[in-house]
Amino acid sequence: MLFFADFTDYAAKIDGYGIERTVLNEAVEEKMVFYRQAEQDVDEAVLQKDVLNQMVDKQIIETYAQENNIYVADEKLQTYYASRVNSAESEEILLADLKRMYGIDKTEYLSNLSYDLLRQAVQEHTGQPLDEWLETERNNSKIIIKL
Repeated sequence: MLFFADFTDYAAKIDGYGIERTVLNEAVEEKMVFYRQAEQDVDEAVLQKDVLNQMVDKQIIETYAQENNIYVADEKLQTYYASRVNSAESEEILLADLKRMYGIDKTEYLSNLSYDLLRQAVQEHTGQPLDEWLETERNNSKIIIKL
């Protein structure tokens, strides 16, 4: 269920959880860094909607995980990170590339990897393809958006 509303501090609310406008703007700017580095044109309004949809999905996934006691163990995250480092020339080169291309540091990258693992865990828990499950959850949630 999708609703539109007028509120200043939030870009969206999902079943009572808010996505602050400043957080959305920072996430959009992070993506814009990538497109600028790649010298690609992007419609910022379209990008903003895409990023907001991703943030809505993330909130749905995180809420489900919390309600079902699903979490990513630090050991699993470190193993996943090590596999990413091993596929690069070195950790330093990997982190430099991430900073140059996406404007993120190791902490942010670990957060992204943790979310990837959480998505996998939620998919395993639901027994459904994540995109199908998310579509159902979006339809069953009260989502209010104001861009």
